[in-house]
Amino acid sequence: MKLITKLMVVITLLSSSNSMYSFVFFEHLNLWTSKKEEVITHEQTLTPESEISISNTRGDINIKTWNKPKILIEATKVGTTEELKLTKIETLYTKKGAHIKTVPLKAERFCTVNYTLIVPANAILTDISTEKGNITVKNVSTPSRICNQYGNISLLDITNSVQASTKFGHISIQTREIKAGSKIVAMTERGNIKLQVPTKADAQLYAKTNKGTVTSECPVTLEPRTMKLCQSSLSALKRDVRGAIGNGGTSVINLHTTRGNVKVLEA
Repeated sequence: MKLITKLMVVITLLSSSNSMYSFVFFEHLNLWTSKKEEVITHEQTLTPESEISISNTRGDINIKTWNKPKILIEATKVGTTEELKLTKIETLYTKKGAHIKTVPLKAERFCTVNYTLIVPANAILTDISTEKGNITVKNVSTPSRICNQYGNISLLDITNSVQASTKFGHISIQTREIKAGSKIVAMTERGNIKLQVPTKADAQLYAKTNKGTVTSECPVTLEPRTMKLCQSSLSALKRDVRGAIGNGGTSVINLHTTRGNVKVLEA
């Protein structure tokens, strides 16, 4: 009761002064916007080559692998008490794999959920997505599909096909090996794309940016094309690169950004 009386007095005094100070007072008082954490964990044995998917609304996703035939899920919910209650974590285990989903029970009243997963090395990441947040995947040797709308994507030690897409964010991919017939696809609307490939890599390269430049540390044998030798043609060549890395082969690398730069580096 005393606290309420003091607050009323302070509010009365502040209301007679500049309204900006009243706003700052409540911002620092932080009575209604205090954040809390709630950690949820799941552990489940999976069959070989299980399919794993995550559908998140807001928050980061971090995935790495181990040699155990089971998945370990840690979901950290961050928000107000009401937001924590209005955000559910659904986990569905089937013979084919595991499916994790963030379920907001009320629009615009859900909390942030950050996922940390350890999955079997032979698991297949069929659909890893978050609407707003960063995604990091390490040491995956099976095909993967990663996407978000607002956030960066970082893929480390990749040795198989991967499809990564985001609307507003950067994409970074580091490959240990490019297998014959594999495909590496990275697409973003506003952001840079960086791909690191082994020194002796063979692949067909298609790299394009509408507003930016394409550069490569790896020698690229360009596809034949007819063009005028003028400044506009050379500028267009720096934005649209088609050719072969090494001997080319059956592997395909497709990198496309609307606004940003594309870099191909030697790992």
